[in-house]
Amino acid sequence: MRKKKNFTDTDDAIQNALGLLAKLGHHYIDEYVIGKGWSNRRLKRDWYYAFKYCLSYTYYQGRSESLSKRYCDAMQVFLDKYFGTHPEAVLRRLWNQNGIPHDASWTDFAKSKSRLWGEFNSSMGKGRDLEMVLDILRYVYKLPNHNIVAHSVDEIKSGRIRNQRDDLRTIWSVGPKISAFYLRDVVFLFDCKIDANDISAIFPVDTWVSQVVKRLRQHVGDTSKQSEADWFLEKASARYDAGILNAGAWYLGAHSFDLYLESLFPE
Repeated sequence: MRKKKNFTDTDDAIQNALGLLAKLGHHYIDEYVIGKGWSNRRLKRDWYYAFKYCLSYTYYQGRSESLSKRYCDAMQVFLDKYFGTHPEAVLRRLWNQNGIPHDASWTDFAKSKSRLWGEFNSSMGKGRDLEMVLDILRYVYKLPNHNIVAHSVDEIKSGRIRNQRDDLRTIWSVGPKISAFYLRDVVFLFDCKIDANDISAIFPVDTWVSQVVKRLRQHVGDTSKQSEADWFLEKASARYDAGILNAGAWYLGAHSFDLYLESLFPE
């Protein structure tokens, strides 16, 4: 007969699960944040490099990772040629010639009259991807030194991460998941400290995270209406970083088959 779980057993099981997610979260940082090879110093001083870093996040939405990567890579190759060796001068020319929108509503902007838009093609993504690129350029033009990463880091360190998340969502096709995804990894990459009350700003909830949280809550019989972020934050308490748990939940979901094989055939 199966032994009935008591509260202590349940709590121990959750803490063990959270400990595993924390370890996987650090694997995520090593592989997907540090492992991508982006230079912190260059990200803060080179606006065009920072712009491409931003694209490497905003392109990953609503489709397979491999297709997103193909679209993003094609766009970045094209942009490297288009902006050439004087990206700031090209950006200024785009602005002055109305080649990119001047406001979030695209008032008085016509894509058909933009030479940049005319050079985009389907290998770089769907229509919404291409519109997003134009709108990110609109967004960065008005930032100090046009640098989106430097601006995000400054906002995070000044305690305005929620404002920055909401501001990023003014960019076409950038919703709550993508803005949180980008900001979470900026926090990781630059080792920023944020207030526990702001954790939802760096807590993207996709299919993998949602499924992992659902299984954990089922295991302990939790039927509350708490959001995934609130539940993780409550369980993490002072012991774990909820942002790292979030990354670990994604890593577990995305790599579950590989992790299972590793457990069967450890090296």
